[in-house]
Amino acid sequence: MSLELLRSRIDELDTQVLRLLNERAELASEIGRIKNILNMSITNAEREQKILENVLEKNAGPLSDADLKNIYVEIIRACSDLQKAR
Repeated sequence: MSLELLRSRIDELDTQVLRLLNERAELASEIGRIKNILNMSITNAEREQKILENVLEKNAGPLSDADLKNIYVEIIRACSDLQKAR
């Protein structure tokens, strides 16, 4: 496969990743709304740990667990920030 085709495929995947991240963020925002109604804390360290464990358990590479964990910590933080903004 040529460099141009590989880059084109990455662009397509980036679009899909962006769509999925925004879909995740919308769900997190709705969860924040529900937590607010129920007077619940936004942060839940146990849930965040479970998310990380689930992702790392399913990781087949080539991303290292450490790199994947760093990515997900940021995703979780951004979604938590959305919940706090509600």
